[in-house]
Amino acid sequence: MGTTLVQRVAAASSSRDRVLDAAKTLALVVVVVGHSLAWHITPAITAANVLESERWVVPLTWVFQVLPIFFAAGAVSNAASLRRHGAREYLLRRSRGLVTPVLVYAALWTVVLLPFGGMSQQVVGAGRFLSQLLWFAGVYLLVSSASPVTARWAARRPLLVLGVWLLLIAGVDAVRWSDGPSWVGWLNLLLVWGWLHQLGYCIPVLRRRAGDGPAARAALALGAAALLAAAVALALFGPYSSSLVTIGGDSELSNLSPPTLVLALYGAGQVLLLVVLWPALAAFLSDDRRWAVVALVGARGIGIYLWHIPLV
Repeated sequence: MGTTLVQRVAAASSSRDRVLDAAKTLALVVVVVGHSLAWHITPAITAANVLESERWVVPLTWVFQVLPIFFAAGAVSNAASLRRHGAREYLLRRSRGLVTPVLVYAALWTVVLLPFGGMSQQVVGAGRFLSQLLWFAGVYLLVSSASPVTARWAARRPLLVLGVWLLLIAGVDAVRWSDGPSWVGWLNLLLVWGWLHQLGYCIPVLRRRAGDGPAARAALALGAAALLAAAVALALFGPYSSSLVTIGGDSELSNLSPPTLVLALYGAGQVLLLVVLWPALAAFLSDDRRWAVVALVGARGIGIYLWHIPLV
């Protein structure tokens, strides 16, 4: 990477929060790597998920499940954009940025696969696989579009909103435990990811709290450890799966499809840990060469997420 390019990237992104952008970029890159490692082709020329046959790798799902960071960090960016542009312009920009690459992706693969849809089960299966991971873009668009409302909630009564919201998530899980209607569980697709986005609005306040000194940072670190431990305990001793992604044939409640209280608590722990590590990450990214790599990858984050699916 030439020095000139590094300088251009640094100048063009001078107003960006480097840690915030790096957190979102890392989250998407880790998801891409995780999907690439999880899926492989068997000798019978069929796709298979390694997690279904090699259960010893399940703990790695706790390492690769970093989408909560993307939603939380996205809230800070969304709130800043909302303040800068106003609700109408903000919604237009966010919709255009998310919908355009998804439409291009969906249109291309529809044109490619549609003529063969009735000829091969493999083609039908490929079409399903190419579309099933689009849930992320759809949910993030819905959560982001609610920012004009949810940002006001965060400004007025952040703790009350987060507390009531978390109780709703737990209530939906309780309905799943009691064999209630299956559709109720899917409410958490928006509730959990929306809650993590709502928690993200608190990142600036948490950063200021961390700046109060070593004792404040230690308290946040202990909070992060407690939340992560609670998520692990629920997964190990509750009715939830021990995996943070969905595994075919798992008899316990999936923590991803739909998401659960486990994922909400785990994501909250990740957010607090990010806040604690923020000064160290900022120092690391102060090098323009390192930042340029992050900025260039992050600028195409949604595209990378979409187009890694056919590569997998």
